[in-house]
Amino acid sequence: MDFKDILNNIDEIKYIIKDLDNNIISFNVDKNLLKIVNNRDSDTIYDKKNNKWYKYEFKKIKNKNNFYNMEYLIDITEFKNMEEKFRHDSLTTLLNRTSIVEYLDKTMSDIYLENVPVSIAIGDIDHFKYINDKYGHPAGDKVLETIGKLLKTNIGENEYIGRYGGEEFLFFFKNISNEESIRIIEKIRNDIKNLKINYNGEIIENITMSFGVCQLTSLTDVKKNDLIKLRGELISFADHALYKSKNDGRNTTHIFNKENGMIKRVV
Repeated sequence: MDFKDILNNIDEIKYIIKDLDNNIISFNVDKNLLKIVNNRDSDTIYDKKNNKWYKYEFKKIKNKNNFYNMEYLIDITEFKNMEEKFRHDSLTTLLNRTSIVEYLDKTMSDIYLENVPVSIAIGDIDHFKYINDKYGHPAGDKVLETIGKLLKTNIGENEYIGRYGGEEFLFFFKNISNEESIRIIEKIRNDIKNLKINYNGEIIENITMSFGVCQLTSLTDVKKNDLIKLRGELISFADHALYKSKNDGRNTTHIFNKENGMIKRVV
């Protein structure tokens, strides 16, 4: 069936044309993309094989007195790449502060419905000013870049990390046990302690990070309207625990217990 007149001005757009019974009449997408379109769960589609993003749209068309359904895909890869760039910190390539907080706010609703454990942690590089003063700010940037890569290697499916401030990082764990989140934090802390960074022939070592953690095993007693407030409280409590780690010799992890307000050191 000839759709030349209709498709004349959209040669660059991927399309699938179906009759009103949903039978495919014409298309210019490969089988992989066709499968993705048919199984889509949103109007934004990612073709992993070709590393392409598409915006899915739909409209009815008429050809020789017959009506058809036309599904078409607009390539938005460049836009998505730009969007992704602005969501990440350029130095560490981790999520930036705005993005990690936005993600927390978006995900808190899912956590509420699933009623799963959640942990928030804040990590801060110890004596970072000393590193900048001794080796220079470019060396400090190298330390941040290296730690960013290290943190990314420790990220699992239910863990998210963002650069929260200058030398401060925010960690978010969902649907994993409190014990497991502490295990991950302690592994990161020890991995950082063992770093040796070569910068212009000088070895930067004895780098450490202090951590503060706040955990919830359940959101049963939380009202849905209070989720954003809860996110702020969890970050604040984790920050209190971090302050305790800093005052307790650094290179340590402390946990804030929301139920009783107590802070204890991980040993």
